[in-house]
Amino acid sequence: MDDDGSVDEAGDDDAASIDAHGVEIISKPTTVAHLEQTARRTFGDLGLVKAVVDVERTVMAIGGGLHVDEQAALLNDGSRQPALHGGLTHERWERLSLADQLANIGTEVARAARAKNRQDDRRLQQHFDLALELFEFTLDDERWRDQRVEIGRAREIVCDFLAGENEYDSSAESLDAYFLPFSYLSAQAGSR
Repeated sequence: MDDDGSVDEAGDDDAASIDAHGVEIISKPTTVAHLEQTARRTFGDLGLVKAVVDVERTVMAIGGGLHVDEQAALLNDGSRQPALHGGLTHERWERLSLADQLANIGTEVARAARAKNRQDDRRLQQHFDLALELFEFTLDDERWRDQRVEIGRAREIVCDFLAGENEYDSSAESLDAYFLPFSYLSAQAGSR
């Protein structure tokens, strides 16, 4: 509390800093009112607050438009990826079907392509790095050993488009056309 008895924006005694992406790291209990304020600041009247929790350090990041923003803020603040709740692990990833895995990869590729188009290098790098991590998880999944050549080729084309010379003459649209059927299959399976 401040000297006048008011509670600062974070709802605790330590002033919280909010980064350029609206992410705030909270290390002490906060109030519902503060979460509601963060929801309005981030998503208007939708009532949404995205949060990523570091279970080792008992801190959480809130207020980002994307979970990746909050993960990045915590990692920059000293957190380790395995300690982040919601962070992917091989074990969790390997519970997904190949269509689910490729749909998730496609989502990150599409986000990276949009960031590239907007010349937003920070978001491009974040989404590209996550897409590569997800590709690695999929390539490591023994269930898909017979599909590794195709998965590896898809990774190669994505890398060429997002970070290379685009020797394959790919586009965001052609990558969407590759990944979209996996999203469709994933959605179909999820509705059963």
